[in-house]
Amino acid sequence: MVILCKILESLIWDTVIEHLDLDKLIKDAQHCFVKHKSCLTNLLVFMEEVTNYIDSGYTMDITYLDFQKAFSKVPHNNYYTN
Repeated sequence: MVILCKILESLIWDTVIEHLDLDKLIKDAQHCFVKHKSCLTNLLVFMEEVTNYIDSGYTMDITYLDFQKAFSKVPHNNYYTN
């Protein structure tokens, strides 16, 4: 049953992505869930924009948030126990 679910999930995913791509519903700025784009490409685009902004003489403040660390601190095993 698990294999069948994964196959159906893949078919639905491919169909939805194809529809979004053909109808140009995904913006170029989208990096997540898009082929040939990732967190790395998102970071590179961001750094290029920051560099151009600073080269133009502007100043910039940036705040980085690491939610992975926050979620790892939550005691998940204490919730929903019978």
